[in-house]
This record gives sequence, C-alpha cells and structure tokens, in this order.
Amino acid sequence: MTNSCPGPAAEGARRRARKVSAMPKMKTNKAVAARVKITAGGKLLRGRPLAGHLKSRKSPKRIRRLRKRRTVSKGFTRHARRMLGR
Repeated sequence: MTNSCPGPAAEGARRRARKVSAMPKMKTNKAVAARVKITAGGKLLRGRPLAGHLKSRKSPKRIRRLRKRRTVSKGFTRHARRMLGR
C-alpha cells in the first residue's frame, strides 16, 4: 500500500524553504531608542543631562533650560540612526 500523503519530513522541508531570506533583520538598539526621538523632519532629539534629581540646589532658570530637548550632534547622529535601524 502506498501512502498518498507526504510525511512530516517533507512538510518541514517545505516550511523551511519558504522562510529563507537574503539577510537577517537589523535589531533596534533599545538603549538609544529610549533616549532619542526622531522628529518629522528627520532630526534626532535628546534629553539634557543632570536634569533627573537634586533639583533643590539648581536655580529655577537652570531647571527650565534642562526641560528643553536638544538636537543630537552631527557626529553621533550617524551612529544613532544606524543603531535605530534607519
């Protein structure tokens, strides 16, 4: 008696053949993704350092300045984009 249904080995080989891709996917660096925001124009914004705690000894003017976000430097922009997969 011949079995008309292919075995599990043939089924697995067919499934594996479909999943083959040219290159692996780029993984996003989550440390950079958490610290950097991409604007609609494509610029990268970052938070200011020293703004997290010990605010009682900082002047109100300084605290206001620390709230604002700054653009990432040109040198780091290239590296950050690559780590973000863009």
